[in-house]
Amino acid sequence: MSATDLPNIKLHWLDRSRSQRILWLLEELKLPYELEIYHRDKSTNFAPPELEKVHPLGKSPVITVQASDATTPLVLAESGFITQYLVEHSPEGKKLMPTKWKEGMEGKFGGETEEWMRYQYYLHYVEGSFMPVLVLSLFIGALRSPMVPFFIRPITGMVANRIFASYIFPNSRRNLSLLETHLSESSGGYLCGNTLSAADILMSFPLIAAKDKFDDFGEWKDGGWRKEFPKVAEYVTRLEAEEGYKKSLRSVVPVPRLGAVARFATSADGLDSPHPAASSRSHEHDAQRPKRSSRARDSRAGAKDSAMALFADVVSPAVSNSPGSELAAQPVVSELELIAKINHLVQRETHLYKEYEAFRKEIWPHIEKMLETQTQIPKTIYEAASDILGKVRSQLCWVHGPDGPHAVCLEIAQMYESLGRQNLNTRHDIVINLCNSLIDTRHPTSRRKVLMKDLIGLWQHISQLRRRGEMDKELRFALPTPQNVVDDLDKIPGLEEENPSPATVKRALTSIFVLFPPTHAEAILPGLLATVAFLSDKRFSNQTFQTEAAPLLHLVQIVVTRLKGGLTPEAVDAVFMKRNSGVWAKQQNLRGYVNQQLPEITKLLLYQSDFWQGGLNTTMDPDMAKGISLSTFHTQLRLAYRTRNTGAILSIWQNLMAAMKNNPRLAQDMRDDPHLLDFWVFVWCGVRRNNKLQETIDLMHELGIEPTLKTYTAMMHGWKMAKDMSKIDALWSQLVESGMKLDVVIWTERISSLIDGRQPEEGVRALVQMVTLWKKAVESGHQEHAVEPTIAVVNAVLKGMLRHGDSKKANEILAWAGREGFAPDVRTYNILLRETLRDDKAEDARTLLQSMKQQGVEPDSATFTILLEGVLGRMGPDVTVAEQLAAIESVFAEFESSGIKPGLETYGKMLYAVASLSNGSEEAIAAVQEHMRRGGFKITVQMVTILIERALSREPPDINKVRELLREHKLTDIDQGDQTLWERVVSAFAVARQRDEAMALFDKLTNAKRPVTSLPCLTDLLKMLLEAGDTQTAQRVVTLVLDNRLKRKEQFNERYWRHHFWHLAGESGLLRGANVPHELWDGNL
Repeated sequence: MSATDLPNIKLHWLDRSRSQRILWLLEELKLPYELEIYHRDKSTNFAPPELEKVHPLGKSPVITVQASDATTPLVLAESGFITQYLVEHSPEGKKLMPTKWKEGMEGKFGGETEEWMRYQYYLHYVEGSFMPVLVLSLFIGALRSPMVPFFIRPITGMVANRIFASYIFPNSRRNLSLLETHLSESSGGYLCGNTLSAADILMSFPLIAAKDKFDDFGEWKDGGWRKEFPKVAEYVTRLEAEEGYKKSLRSVVPVPRLGAVARFATSADGLDSPHPAASSRSHEHDAQRPKRSSRARDSRAGAKDSAMALFADVVSPAVSNSPGSELAAQPVVSELELIAKINHLVQRETHLYKEYEAFRKEIWPHIEKMLETQTQIPKTIYEAASDILGKVRSQLCWVHGPDGPHAVCLEIAQMYESLGRQNLNTRHDIVINLCNSLIDTRHPTSRRKVLMKDLIGLWQHISQLRRRGEMDKELRFALPTPQNVVDDLDKIPGLEEENPSPATVKRALTSIFVLFPPTHAEAILPGLLATVAFLSDKRFSNQTFQTEAAPLLHLVQIVVTRLKGGLTPEAVDAVFMKRNSGVWAKQQNLRGYVNQQLPEITKLLLYQSDFWQGGLNTTMDPDMAKGISLSTFHTQLRLAYRTRNTGAILSIWQNLMAAMKNNPRLAQDMRDDPHLLDFWVFVWCGVRRNNKLQETIDLMHELGIEPTLKTYTAMMHGWKMAKDMSKIDALWSQLVESGMKLDVVIWTERISSLIDGRQPEEGVRALVQMVTLWKKAVESGHQEHAVEPTIAVVNAVLKGMLRHGDSKKANEILAWAGREGFAPDVRTYNILLRETLRDDKAEDARTLLQSMKQQGVEPDSATFTILLEGVLGRMGPDVTVAEQLAAIESVFAEFESSGIKPGLETYGKMLYAVASLSNGSEEAIAAVQEHMRRGGFKITVQMVTILIERALSREPPDINKVRELLREHKLTDIDQGDQTLWERVVSAFAVARQRDEAMALFDKLTNAKRPVTSLPCLTDLLKMLLEAGDTQTAQRVVTLVLDNRLKRKEQFNERYWRHHFWHLAGESGLLRGANVPHELWDGNL
């Protein structure tokens, strides 16, 4: 066939459709063709109506074939028919079709070759058998997607899981098994022989499009479909490597705002001369909240998206809305042209804001295009862009826009992220620059609002850094949970002291950014405190801004409420002494402002939280509340009170009331166990909600529950926490007048309330009154009318006096108690020991230890902990090895001189204390172990675990030390040691990114029926796998954890399901299958 006899072929190409394989077929047949590009409707994902003008069904692929001698073109639809027609009519078609007849069998039944029969079969099999299963998986899969309202998603998700399990997965496996068999029988790696055929091209679309989705369908043998069907997996890779396939991908290129255009209108056309028919029916992007600017994926992923994204992208197509996107349709420029543009911009003498505007509009869009198709941009362009951003980030906050001032700080931060720069120091410079501009420049109200909005957006951006699940998500807060922060605060030594050191306060504030090491998070703290100061300042902020920033304010509130002395100027000064050279002067300028605002900050966080806590998401779906238990509400309430989240407390109460209406069983549960209502009484008193307290008392009456002495004790304790002494006095008077039988607990509460309420003399008088009443009752023989005082009451008074710094009065109380016959117990000695060590009175501590021995009082674990903390806790970061050794020897000397012999538990605590020192030396560890050996003790598995923890706390983690410890203590197999040890070793390998060793040990424990159950360990493992891109193994780990959970048949509380492991698994798309419990359904995490 001559060139003049070739027909004019036009392929009507639709994005995310089967038309891509026809494009490949045309390339293989070397037929000239035109492309006309169509785009799906964004809201419906349907093909545009223009396609109906070509074919009544309005679908793609469709081709028109205009023969040279024909008056009207042929219109061909359906992939199989198009393929068959083109192959049979093209000179190159023979190479894509196997030989039809066996020699000597031409025209006879059964005379066809096996290859030709298989070829014909696959022309019809693709659409007749294979594609229906995959299309069904697409639509059924949508039932568990975010498109479904969250309140019915658990139901639709359950239905979807059943359909996948009963139909889609078995049929997918059956089809892949057929392909595996045929490929095994074929000698050349293709379906119909040694070479590529048109049947292979037809099969390419479903296999390539669904290759990353098959694993979601169900549980495959050996952990994935690729391992169960290796021949099919190799076949898919072979198809993707075909030159014709890769050329077909290059024939259509994505262009921002235009979606896709033809790169070649015919096989001869070039990039810059598209055929007029290659049109793009695009639509403007819908307005939506800004999304995170993120680096583009690998260029291979881009190619897949442009051609085969039907299964991955049909539900929610991506939208770009990053800085400079309004100019993204500019023509692509070369690297040299872009470098020239940058050099020209830098050399121009212009104002900084004009330079930035030129960069933003003329240069950044081209860099973004590079990032869409390249894993990295040229070093010269990267450095030039970084230089420009470096100049503006600490000087520029806003520019003039067409509609008023345009804030640029968030925009600059997002550009840095696109360039791969995620460090906190850069964001700190931007935050400090913005905050400094707010106090140093007289901004009009409109501009001030724009800048405050940008400041909150900056913190949302910062919260999303390093969170894989936040890639391309809308700008929002993605902070740790309150429980994460509380757990981290619990690890900080010295935080519970009356006046924690500034360094301790600074460390506590870093808990808000637990994804970053504390030393890194410290860099952002000056900006954090400055931001909170502005939010507390009525000149800059209002309730709207505070509500928008509520997630951040709430975590700061949690930290501040843990500081008994509150946020002090000394702590602020310590935070602002973190040297950031680029903005040091501005940072110091802000320090004075923050100190000036401290009273308002305290008021905002502790006393005005009701105004902004509406911005916290604390509500519960009433339908889900039907199946919830009282213990869940109790757990939620404890956390909400612990974090002083009044908004959450109110929401939990509302949810409880709603659940009781829908579930009468809860009312009976309350009657059977009224402790939850007593706790509510305590909480309402603690947060000063008298109306809610009355509601709770009314509810108790309604349920037939009478307030008990425990109820009144809870009430008193709550008012003590709220420092409401008038109500405590009134309640005590009523209790005494009522003649109710009191107990030692409420007496202790009453006395400690007086002391904590700055009425120590009244507290002592109450103690004396209690003792006097008991003596009189004993004398009269009516002990039932009084309460016998115990040393516990004396201890409460003693502790209160020492907490308020009145050691003289404490000694007097102790002497009086001795005269009254109260024998000190171990708690008494511990209180005194802690105080003497705090005052650095080593001799007094020695005397107390000797007294304990004389009185026959056995020291408990708290005694040794206090002694160790007293000596080792005073060691600063610069302590020398010699000083550490001297301190350890002094502790053992104290034990020896007092006649106290440390036991194994004591040695364990000492080892832990030394190992926890930030600069604890190997010599100090060895010294403790040497003392153990002298005492006849051997190191335990638990102690090895402590030493492993120490090795992991180093930066970077010392994995070789972990291996050395295991060898040294002959822990060579999981048969030695306990589960905790080996789970910690799994964590060690994971943290050190030793993937093979981590997974080998994980599998070994699983096969030994000792599966890893520690969620922190599993989190480390999952993070490692996801960072390595090994989603297949990550899926296997999550599935095994869920399977093991079912086998254990335990009841897990809500805190278990709220652990970061499940959140990470959920945001990575790993929670699939029938074993996923309702607690992990979308909307519950």
